[in-house]
Amino acid sequence: MSGFGNGWSEWRKTRRPRIANDDKVRHVVLMWCAMNEIDASALAFLETLNHNLALGGIRLHLSKVRGPVGDGLARSDLLEHLTGQVFLSQFDAYETSRHRDADPAARAGPAPCRASL
Repeated sequence: MSGFGNGWSEWRKTRRPRIANDDKVRHVVLMWCAMNEIDASALAFLETLNHNLALGGIRLHLSKVRGPVGDGLARSDLLEHLTGQVFLSQFDAYETSRHRDADPAARAGPAPCRASL
């Protein structure tokens, strides 16, 4: 995931306005199945993204994190600050998010335990 600095620019121009203007969005899930590595710029982007989404009450989740990417995340501080969860599959992320939104008590409480990487 090198060269991810351009990802922030793209996010700010296209995705952020859509999410900011849709008060129904409560979860963003990034699927990582095609990622083979993660570098410092990607980790910085994810930290910023996680923080900015949290300001709007939106949880950031990661799914299908494997191998060296999982190792890199585990060595960083991102998982300590992640507002959402790490899921083994995209389906699990979808189902958990859907059920959390259906239960007002779950929405107000802390995120459940994350999958280990």
